Amino acid sequence: MSGTGNRGHRLSIGIVGGSIAGCAAVELMRAGHRVRVFERSPGALVGRGAGIGTQLSVLRSLVERDLVDADMPHLHAKNFPHVGRTTADERLGRTAWKVPITIEMLNWGDLYRNLRGRVPEDVYRSGHEMVDARMADEGTVLVRLTDGREEAFDLVVFADGYRSVGRRLLFPEAELQYRGHVLWRRILEERGLGDADPLEGTMTSVGYGEGYCVFYFVPGHAGSVAKGERWVNWACYMPLPAEELARFLTDRTGRRRSHTLPPGSVRPEEEAGIKRLARNEFPPYFGEIVNATRGPFVQPIFTAEVPAYHEGRICLIGDAGACASPLTGSGVLEGMTNAMDLADALAVHDDIDDALDTWSKGQTRTGERMVALARQLERALIWSIPDFSRMDEAAMRNWWQEAATIPEDIAPSSESRDTGQRRSA
Repeated sequence: MSGTGNRGHRLSIGIVGGSIAGCAAVELMRAGHRVRVFERSPGALVGRGAGIGTQLSVLRSLVERDLVDADMPHLHAKNFPHVGRTTADERLGRTAWKVPITIEMLNWGDLYRNLRGRVPEDVYRSGHEMVDARMADEGTVLVRLTDGREEAFDLVVFADGYRSVGRRLLFPEAELQYRGHVLWRRILEERGLGDADPLEGTMTSVGYGEGYCVFYFVPGHAGSVAKGERWVNWACYMPLPAEELARFLTDRTGRRRSHTLPPGSVRPEEEAGIKRLARNEFPPYFGEIVNATRGPFVQPIFTAEVPAYHEGRICLIGDAGACASPLTGSGVLEGMTNAMDLADALAVHDDIDDALDTWSKGQTRTGERMVALARQLERALIWSIPDFSRMDEAAMRNWWQEAATIPEDIAPSSESRDTGQRRSA
């Protein structure tokens, strides 16, 4: 199929990656395209209890497009308190300001199950890893799997995450950049709390000397949102110089991990370190949550910028394209938005390549702004975080406005990345 003739034609589309972004393949299937999803994991994907926060408008859009059930479990947060520890040892610390927000809290596993359930079994191929993709001609993409087999498609979409094979193939110069900090995460069952009231309806930000930690409820086991059955999700950002990363990523068995430490693999002395920090620098209530948690997992934070979201008939979505810190809150939902926009572009353009060019320009611009916002939030929340316990509401409002607003004319950064190296110098 050549570049002309899109509307009314069914494309054969290969999607690499079967997680949240990959499962958005349902958008392309509903548009009449023939889709095949390749997921390298041989079994069902399992969440680690991680929470996801998204705007109500985004959740409503997913429901309207029948990507998730109308009754998918979620919890509502209406404010974002910024809290600091005080010398008076107040149990909840001092709240500088409660930022008004409207955020819906989801459990990663619930979102994945909703999407995965909409992808037919004959479309979704587990245990199939793609290692190469290349344009055979202007309208055909050849892909090669680890077993040596090759398959041809009209379009290939890489939704394979921040370590994307697709990004390396299209833009080998777009290397991952370590940002000088790591993210600790885990959940605590609500029954492990002595008092749940401080977390009701909030996403609480606890600032400390070199970073911050957020705490909020997500649906618990089997999507329960009943009080007593929810999970507390916490995520703590901690600076770590690049020269210490390899040592840090050595797990408790002595194995050198490349990019993440899964639950149960963190060395005891490192886990003891994050818990000691929480005891010493968080208000007691929040420090107790971290210390009551078992088996946290850790991911170093990387970013990547790409000049485009496609080249020929090969596309990138989600973190396979521009990859930003979780500080932005974009997360896995960005890949779903990319996929929805791609389906819309293919539906309204007569020419496939015109559709891809138009779609790519919009996604690239969004990706640039997302990475720029991540850099700005890093400075505000890690490298130059203020003492929330000493700020009044007016000062907090000014700080928040500066931290969360990206100028409309922002351009891709060519600056040397400020990843906290000055802090370790």
